[in-house]
Amino acid sequence: MPIRNSAKAILVHEGNLLAIKKQDKVTGNIYYTFPGGGQDPGEDLHSALRRELLEEAGLSIEVGELVFVREYIGKNHARSEVEADVHRMNFMFACSLQSTVAIPYHNPDINQIGTEWLSIENLTSFRLFPLALRGPIMQWYRDKTQGLPQALPVYLGDLY
Repeated sequence: MPIRNSAKAILVHEGNLLAIKKQDKVTGNIYYTFPGGGQDPGEDLHSALRRELLEEAGLSIEVGELVFVREYIGKNHARSEVEADVHRMNFMFACSLQSTVAIPYHNPDINQIGTEWLSIENLTSFRLFPLALRGPIMQWYRDKTQGLPQALPVYLGDLY
């Protein structure tokens, strides 16, 4: 199976991070993911991210700097029995809203039940996947709001 590129948004507005709210069909548990998704052939990452935010959240965004690169190698994670051949590269960009008026989204993610703005100060209290990225996102935001350079590496490796 080929490696799949994915563009993800780190979209913070008024101290809150936009997340895709999902519900596990088997357990009923609520969890969150970063908005964004797969890059189509012939599409650059910025265009993929703008398209995905319109589809999933009904939002127009400005794509900013690349903040993190997260790799996902399925055989190394909890769902290895069904995702052993999955290999994704997530390119995570700082984004800002072009408009605060959302349009109805029309192509939600699988298991998506909505969107939610999560308090960045309390990010560790949410089941936001990948779980290991909550701390780095909080650190990035603190550094950014204090005008400090990014202290974390851009490439974070294979995180869950």
